[in-house]
Amino acid sequence: MIILFIFYAIAFVALRRTAYGAYVFASGSNQKAAWLSGVNVSRIKVATYILAGMLAEILGLAHRILVMREGRIAADLDGRSATQAEILREALGETAPRGM
Repeated sequence: MIILFIFYAIAFVALRRTAYGAYVFASGSNQKAAWLSGVNVSRIKVATYILAGMLAEILGLAHRILVMREGRIAADLDGRSATQAEILREALGETAPRGM
């Protein structure tokens, strides 16, 4: 949870205090006006999608590491995690997969 707030604070500062943030807001509100004022809208879009993907991956890995530390993930024989088996049980209406 703390990691999430750290990334939130960094994103807030980056979007409110940098030229990149101003370009993101300009591109988001009116792409044509941003383009006419000299913002490379395509580059800002691509950079924003790349940044969002990277941050999602980092937070996903951080979550996975924290969950693994707590010992809630144990690999099954076929390589699936216990969490996936639990989700499958819920989806099947509490029916245990493979009779577990």
